[in-house]
Amino acid sequence: MRIYLPVLFFTILITSCNPTPNVKINNGTEDLIIQSSESMLDNTRGFIADDTILTFPPLSPYWEFLEDGVIIKVSCDTAMLLKSIDENMSGSIKFNWNYDESYSSLDDKSQFHKIIGIHSFDVTTKDNIKYFQDISNITHIEAFTDFDPNSYYYSRPYKEVFFTDVNLDGYKDLITKASSGRSMHYNYFFYDVSRNTFEYYDLGCCFRPFDFDDSKKIIYSYDDGMANEIVLGAYQWVNNEFVRIQCETTTWYEDSIVTIFKDQYNSVIHQFNKPNIQD
Repeated sequence: MRIYLPVLFFTILITSCNPTPNVKINNGTEDLIIQSSESMLDNTRGFIADDTILTFPPLSPYWEFLEDGVIIKVSCDTAMLLKSIDENMSGSIKFNWNYDESYSSLDDKSQFHKIIGIHSFDVTTKDNIKYFQDISNITHIEAFTDFDPNSYYYSRPYKEVFFTDVNLDGYKDLITKASSGRSMHYNYFFYDVSRNTFEYYDLGCCFRPFDFDDSKKIIYSYDDGMANEIVLGAYQWVNNEFVRIQCETTTWYEDSIVTIFKDQYNSVIHQFNKPNIQD
């Protein structure tokens, strides 16, 4: 399993429209503190045997996996060197900010794009090739005001962006919030080594990784859930796509708890039943 190392802190070069952490300004430079820790990767590939029952890790908060990545708050046009995020990457990325404080009603959905915060981003490679990605059409959640009086962003709207190696290929990927509801949904942009940019992958609403097995290159995801049921998926990144190699569905009944394992073909390979002992 991925080993979470102690949180490391480092600074990152950022330029933006307003004084934000580690922005070079006339009076000096401020420091941006972001979380980071090292990941351990290998080149193991391949599916598991059909009769193998995986030991799914306990479901933990979705943000657990970001302990191995970088979290950045953006509150205006913000640019940074990609090498500051991942030493294996080069070039820079710029997040383009759009927030109209005069728009206070969500009734007119046609104007919603005015308050989503980050509406697009640009990647510039070391060869000065530029890529533009519009995310306004896949973002359905507005930027929120930070009400923490101890926060640098207090009373300012902001959006968080996340960098972590989701597909375990050795490069950090970009994640943005897509929508909120009973559970948060995200947009995933995987780093394309050949073009040195981030490519959007539509993974649907049910892919929410919470744990990684680096040795077997398995990504565990909270796929679905109801009041009495949880569905977890085990995925591998094969030929530039995620393949669900196994899933675990646990259902709580009044007198029993039933856990069913299915393989990559959605065939049942094992079932556990145990009493539902209630206090």
